[in-house]
Amino acid sequence: MSSVRITDEPTLSNRERSAAPPGGSLSPSPQREGDLRTHLRQGALGLVDQAVVSGTQFLTTVMIGRACGKEELGVFTLAFSFFVIAMGVQNSFVILPYTIYTHRLKGADRQTYARSVVVHQGLLALLAAVLCAVAGWGLQASSWLPGLGSTLGALAAVSPLLLFRQFFRHMYLAHLQVVAASLLDMATCILQLLALIWLAAWGWLSPASSYVVMGSAAALAAIICCWGQIRHLQFSLQKVRESWELHWDLGKWTFANTMAALLQSYCMYWILAIVCGAAETGQFAACMSIIAVSNPFVIGISNTLYPQASVAYAQGGSHALQRVVSWATRLLALGIGTLCLGLALGGAFLVPALYGAQYGGQGPTIALLAAGILLRAVGIGPDIGLLTLERARETCLLGGLGLLCTVAASCLAVMWWGATGCAAAFLLGNLVTTGLRYPAFRRAAEGVKATPAELVIPPLGEV
Repeated sequence: MSSVRITDEPTLSNRERSAAPPGGSLSPSPQREGDLRTHLRQGALGLVDQAVVSGTQFLTTVMIGRACGKEELGVFTLAFSFFVIAMGVQNSFVILPYTIYTHRLKGADRQTYARSVVVHQGLLALLAAVLCAVAGWGLQASSWLPGLGSTLGALAAVSPLLLFRQFFRHMYLAHLQVVAASLLDMATCILQLLALIWLAAWGWLSPASSYVVMGSAAALAAIICCWGQIRHLQFSLQKVRESWELHWDLGKWTFANTMAALLQSYCMYWILAIVCGAAETGQFAACMSIIAVSNPFVIGISNTLYPQASVAYAQGGSHALQRVVSWATRLLALGIGTLCLGLALGGAFLVPALYGAQYGGQGPTIALLAAGILLRAVGIGPDIGLLTLERARETCLLGGLGLLCTVAASCLAVMWWGATGCAAAFLLGNLVTTGLRYPAFRRAAEGVKATPAELVIPPLGEV
């Protein structure tokens, strides 16, 4: 029986070792400058790719807000929270573990591992569809928020296609194949926008029909990628189970951390819907969509930072990981800081200009949200660093503290200030989380042993 040995901190490459002085430290070299250029090039490609995805989502939100009104925009956003949670589960138990572990495997071991991950993805997509259908049926039977039940029903029908599209997109990004991911996204987004424009022109646009369009646009890309990836693969139920146990060990804490981050954002929509109604929720969603123009930069860098951090740690250990995290944090702080300043100053004019006069008067809300997004962005680097060091439990605890602060502050503030109170709670929660992540990552990175014990995973070595 063979085995796969995955080290916590693999040794340096021969080229790096030969460049090191007798003391063991590495001085600046042309190779490092080349690595920095590679990081910048991949980050730029990831930024363009995420700009396409986030821009499409932004235009979708604007079309629904203008054509359907505040209440329908609120319903669309509440339904979208279900899909975002499904993507969080997918990221925790499929995408992130794959991104971390695939670079530590070679040859047939990597192929066997990839086959199992495809099965994991299929099962999670099916589970998401069932849960959305059950939630939609329950809400349809109630009288609260008419239209949300049917919207969730439409989402349940197309959620496997949407999730598989995201899965293959991140598979490409995990191997730093950013061009392939960009082509996939561009084709999907163009189809989605054309169909939405056609529905709006005929007056058929609604939250439910928009999800049908999103799923239909993702169907072609998902089917093509799925066929190209799995038609030659043979699956072993034993390998599926064994690799799931590996993912569970890492993902159980990552999942809790991801849920804390998602709930920190989307609990405010539900609190607003319960206390103030769907119209106020739609108002807040319009403000958040303006702030979401930062997503191409934030998520684009994050998508490439995950595999870059994993590769850096696999090749150069904790010191290389700290360099990547430091570079990403400075880049995010500069880019998002400049953008958020502009949004805080001009966002109050953008909302009514894009959505209509009924969405006006939200300057303080946008300013608070901009400050919260900036704090969240500069905390991404140390968060990914902790996950790469397999300190998911610490990230979970820190995210949980931020969530508790956000929920408590939202419940108190929304009764007096509505959407503005939720924005203030969002700022407070991100301040707490980001303020604690930096010292946690520094302690974790400095505490990594120089020659740690290897982690032996026999199942993945059996082909």
